[in-house]
Amino acid sequence: MKGLRRRQSCKKGGVPRFARGAIIMWRTLFVGLAVLFVTAFADTQMAFASDDYSVQQITSVRSIDMTVSGPAAAISTGGRSAMIRSVFFNSSWQREAVRWDGAVLTPIGAVGTDRVAYGINSFGNVTGFAPAGGYNHAFLYDGVSMRDLGVIARYRQGGEYSGGYDINSSNIVVGSSSVRDGNLHAFKYDTRMRDLGTLSGYPSSEAWAVNDGGSIVGGARNPSTGSTRAWLYTTSMQDIGTLGGLNSWAFDINSAGTIVGSSTTVGGQTHAFVRQGIMLDITPAASNAVAYGINVLGHVVGVIDGQAFLYRDGQLSLLTQLVPESFGLTMVSALDINDAGQIIGEGVVNGQSGIYVLSPSLLSRWSPQLWYPADDTFRADAASTMTDNYTATYANALKNEMNTTLAYSGQGLSLSYLETYGSDGFNHHVDAHNDTRTADAYRMHQSVQYADKIYGRVRTYPDGQTVLQYWLFYYFNLHPIPTSAGDHEGDWEMVQYRLDANGIPIDATYTHHQSAERCDWIHVPRTSSGRPIGYVATGTHATYFSSGRHFIESGAFDDNAPGDGDKIIPRVIDVSNAPNWFQWKGRWGGSESSPEGPIWAKTETGAVVVDGKWSDPRAWSLTQGGCTEQQTFPLLEADAKGLTQWRGVNSLAAPRVSARRAGRQVIISYSFDRHDARGSRRPLTLMTAVDSAGSRLAPFAVRTVLRGLHGTLRQPIGGGVRPYELNVRAYGKGGASRLVRVPIMER
Repeated sequence: MKGLRRRQSCKKGGVPRFARGAIIMWRTLFVGLAVLFVTAFADTQMAFASDDYSVQQITSVRSIDMTVSGPAAAISTGGRSAMIRSVFFNSSWQREAVRWDGAVLTPIGAVGTDRVAYGINSFGNVTGFAPAGGYNHAFLYDGVSMRDLGVIARYRQGGEYSGGYDINSSNIVVGSSSVRDGNLHAFKYDTRMRDLGTLSGYPSSEAWAVNDGGSIVGGARNPSTGSTRAWLYTTSMQDIGTLGGLNSWAFDINSAGTIVGSSTTVGGQTHAFVRQGIMLDITPAASNAVAYGINVLGHVVGVIDGQAFLYRDGQLSLLTQLVPESFGLTMVSALDINDAGQIIGEGVVNGQSGIYVLSPSLLSRWSPQLWYPADDTFRADAASTMTDNYTATYANALKNEMNTTLAYSGQGLSLSYLETYGSDGFNHHVDAHNDTRTADAYRMHQSVQYADKIYGRVRTYPDGQTVLQYWLFYYFNLHPIPTSAGDHEGDWEMVQYRLDANGIPIDATYTHHQSAERCDWIHVPRTSSGRPIGYVATGTHATYFSSGRHFIESGAFDDNAPGDGDKIIPRVIDVSNAPNWFQWKGRWGGSESSPEGPIWAKTETGAVVVDGKWSDPRAWSLTQGGCTEQQTFPLLEADAKGLTQWRGVNSLAAPRVSARRAGRQVIISYSFDRHDARGSRRPLTLMTAVDSAGSRLAPFAVRTVLRGLHGTLRQPIGGGVRPYELNVRAYGKGGASRLVRVPIMER
């Protein structure tokens, strides 16, 4: 619970204009969600359903002036409270502290009093500043009365100031106060106000956040040079450095001691950082960003290039893309996140600003992080990639059992068309355009309309247990080794998690091919925040509990799920109440082995019936094969460190590779050692994938059937910008080689 104060800045009507923010408190069990913020009394609250987040509007800002100059957010241990400060000004430029309990705004103290609230703890105790003897003083409000915390010292030239910016569950208040030399010093207040001093060379300091362990973070400033430096205080104030530039500032610290804030870089940009021992830059190179809040799971929120962001499990997402598109909400700031993952910040709808609380859905909380192979283009994207794909010269098509075209993409065919064209789809199929499948999937993945979207379903049982199903659609399966059944258009994969009546995970079931594997939760790999991980196999897109080589009982080539590519948390689209297109009975692809949709299964007689995975997912999962994963993971906190390492046997020889760019193509030279590449170790194919450094694009992968142990080949680069990297892996009857990564040299 922290805040930003601008002393003596931008006055109007004699009242300083403070940074816009918000103050929000989550009470025990998140029942008493309360937001404390300074405002002219706001109006309606509105709630909106979302796939990833439910959205609640706390207040709309009509003629009220709001300006942002920094963060104001915090979280207490256990997630029982979180707060963001908001400062609003009415037409008289008065500021009033109020508490929001989820429905009603209640003033704190006398109405009309010029006071600002910055921090709130799990007991509802509040800190901020209010007038005292003609000057603003930090206060501690216990729900009944306000205690004046005083100042460290008056300015030598006269006047004084103090402000409380954060408060922890032990009622320790931190903030800044005037000192004799005319600067501000960070303070800690327990039974009295204690001067924390400042860093050498930085005469002024401010404390912005304190965790329940008593660790304090903030920033120090040199007013004459304008330089700043982030610090951590445990027993003394320690400079925590920068990302290579001159300036940094710390905004929040969680119960694990992880610090977030902003720092300049060598190139002069401002980047958001996360620090746990070392300072990690979480900002794309060309952007500017600030991290304002962090919760116990290590999820971080802030602002990047004027948009609110969420950083979790190594992935940075714009919050605007995680809220309902139909609502038209653009989140321009995210200032705090609590331990339940709830986020507060400012959003804009139709040009109207407002303060919003975003609450993650159950499906969003447990959605898997997919660890893709580095040599595969295809991703779990929206099923509409199949119905919407067209160019100026070709299009996908809906066809009936006579192979007669009923509709083309771009000329009527869409997911909604599958609901309305007068057939349940039995013996119909959507046919992808041949020969361009990789290029089409790659192109459509570049659009946020299609990229990284999966379909989630919640099924709750009478005993309180809940099953969360996630259905993953892949546009095409390009098997590393050509087989009649391996390559096919369309692929539906599924992972599911079973929770007990208290919401604690019990087990997980991952499908691969015609079978599935169920593991107790202790054997499920997870990220550091507890999110389950699924390892995606190259080409087949089966999902596994571990990286490495996986035996296929049917006698086909084994699966390879190395987990050495992108690590993505897809957006979840809720299909608990299955939309009509989801109930379509046709095949998602023109191949013989293209699948029916998630609800259906085809019997030996050709009839289409409801699949057991859909009708009773818990009963179905309990019949699945035993867990082959032997590694165990802590139940409360998992450590994904090292899971990117290959856990199988590299049974094939790896090639020597060089690559150079020729326009929009890359020329690849490869060779194998003839003594290593013999017998079962002889390679049959190469998967070569061009990756654009620092890009969110998938690699552009091509499969080449080898005619010898050395040669040259060409392939498209795909998209993205330089520098480019080439990922190469060999496949054969004996399995796969290790991944070879080489830079693509310019001509």
